[in-house]
Amino acid sequence: MRSIIKAIILTLVTISCLNAEKYGLVIAVGDYPSEGLWPDISSANDIPHVTSAFQVLGFSSDNITILTDKNATKEGILNAFHELAAKVGIGDIVFIHYSGHGQQIVDDDGDELDGLDEAIVPHDSPLFFEEGVYEGENLIRDDLIGELTLEIRRKIGVNGQVILVMDSCHSGSGTRGAAKARGTDRIMAPDNYKPKSRGSDSAMGIIVNDENAAPMASFFGASSKELNYETVDDQANTVGSLTYAIASTLATMSSSYSFGELFDRVKLRMKHLAPNQNPQWEGPEDVYLLGGGSANKDLMFPVKEMITSTECIIGVGTMAEVFTGSVIELFSLDKEKVIATGEVVEAYLTESDVALDEPVQIDENELIKVKVVERMQPPVKCYLNNTITTESGWHPIVTGLVESSNVELTIDNADLYLSETDGKIQLVDGHDVILFEKPYLESRAKHAQYKMESIIRSYTQGKYLRAFSSESHMLDMKLEIREVDCSDPSKELKVLGEADLKVGSCIKLHITNNGKTPAYFSVIDIQPDNYINLVIPATGLGYTSDEYYLEPGESFETNYTIEVAEPLGNEVMKLIATDKPLDLSGIIDSQGMASRGSAPSHPFEQIMSATFQGSQSRGAKVKKPSVDQVGTYDTYFKIVK
Repeated sequence: MRSIIKAIILTLVTISCLNAEKYGLVIAVGDYPSEGLWPDISSANDIPHVTSAFQVLGFSSDNITILTDKNATKEGILNAFHELAAKVGIGDIVFIHYSGHGQQIVDDDGDELDGLDEAIVPHDSPLFFEEGVYEGENLIRDDLIGELTLEIRRKIGVNGQVILVMDSCHSGSGTRGAAKARGTDRIMAPDNYKPKSRGSDSAMGIIVNDENAAPMASFFGASSKELNYETVDDQANTVGSLTYAIASTLATMSSSYSFGELFDRVKLRMKHLAPNQNPQWEGPEDVYLLGGGSANKDLMFPVKEMITSTECIIGVGTMAEVFTGSVIELFSLDKEKVIATGEVVEAYLTESDVALDEPVQIDENELIKVKVVERMQPPVKCYLNNTITTESGWHPIVTGLVESSNVELTIDNADLYLSETDGKIQLVDGHDVILFEKPYLESRAKHAQYKMESIIRSYTQGKYLRAFSSESHMLDMKLEIREVDCSDPSKELKVLGEADLKVGSCIKLHITNNGKTPAYFSVIDIQPDNYINLVIPATGLGYTSDEYYLEPGESFETNYTIEVAEPLGNEVMKLIATDKPLDLSGIIDSQGMASRGSAPSHPFEQIMSATFQGSQSRGAKVKKPSVDQVGTYDTYFKIVK
């Protein structure tokens, strides 16, 4: 009886949410006034990501308020909250997104264990405390945000819901690389102020409990002790890492997520976008986003412009995993039929250029929508900043490097940086880790080029495969890492969650088929330096890919142990469940070709091959696998001394 009542309540909430109005408020502060001494950040680039996610969730553009820079003063932000509260009604959905700096300030009401309130930084709040001149009056504290959102939550009632995203942090500054951090470790307090404790790892503590108010979920880019780094999107624009993770998750979700599941998925994306951050969240685990009534599986997008009878611009792009080569259909809502098909020839963040297969005539008042019927994988590429001049002896080598690798040169927002100092060439990543360094010797220049090509390819492969995911309810397998006693592998020490593994420890892999169909499986290990190891199938022990197969409900555990070794850092094991056995060993050994003597045939084999063969922007196109062909499961851990 209890389960029946629960199902009825969920149905009623779903119906309520489906009929609700949806309101969005986007606050993006990045161009701070120079006299305030805050470094500029890329908050403006977050806006199209957020609004694209709103589009997928069914928000009308008329119900979205965007507040930026000089309009996002303390007064402007408070007015926007109050105006939002005045608009909403019973059962409505409210999504509030903040991108900007964060700062801590002395707690003014004694409710913080560490004696500090977290706050967001409006456009008119300077960085430094100056007694009697500016003491943080324009900061918006977490307590006030809690009050503002509570006003909205009470107005929309228990059948509504509020989602709050805070892409900011309260500590640190950036590195020499591309990544900027959103926040500061300078407390808004006198220089001699000593906080009670800096031990708290909480994010903000914004949610106020009220049984008559709507449920609310709050998402934060990092804990209070961490940097919140910006990252780079697929268009090489600097964006907030939390913004990119949550917006891309929402833009591609195939079924409705609970608040807890949404956070879990965002956290997984953050693992490869910003591996040193630990995003936080607060809210009820089992409340479903939009009441469980939203999925973008059959979403149709607008035609923004018909340029000619065979060319058009459509309102969907890489944000929703639409890349060059993707196939679309033009659907006439008036005629209730497909009137043309076409291919994406150039994909941007929120729109794409399409070439139609044949000319089409559209009446002036005819309503046309776009459906994406076949998606392609994103291009395999690495953005490289090169400052080596044409006069350098290294210049011909660099030219060869760019021509033979998955490299695209860029000035801003690079993955890797190539420079020369005192005759030495140096290749570093965005976190200042030196990947290669050698003095120039003409006799060894080609060897240096080959070595750098290998490093760049490994980096690009690791970055690409870390980001690849395929959510499949049919091919649904789980991977557990179990630490065992190295001297007695039958003695299990612990099942690893998100924990550290020490160098020299031993592990076994345990895999369970939770899906609805039998499946084959492979496991690849992506090291902190992005080198890739094939763990399953264990071809070195004489096993073949055909032997790694599980019926629904069955489990498998390796009958051998794996010893944990350097390099230190964040590592991921990626389980790939497939409808057919894969030839990954042959592809890795042959640097891109299958061992069967022909081109890779399975979609994931084609993806693996593409990471060796070069950027897809040079002609190769790889189709995105369907969910009945590939399902993935990632397990992250950190290797420490």
